[in-house]
Amino acid sequence: MRKAADETDLHAVHMVRGELEVNGQKLTGGDAAKLEGESQLQIKAGKDAEVLVFDLQP
Repeated sequence: MRKAADETDLHAVHMVRGELEVNGQKLTGGDAAKLEGESQLQIKAGKDAEVLVFDLQP
């Protein structure tokens, strides 16, 4: 999945289970990532990925 983002947006990603890559950062079950100042959100699915993605406004 690829999504254009405004560089002022805040994105939070929570891995429920499985594996994936978010903007080049590998995540596994239970991991979380906060993305700020990104012009693009890119998620590459891995094995058995279940993920929650939050698009938050500053």
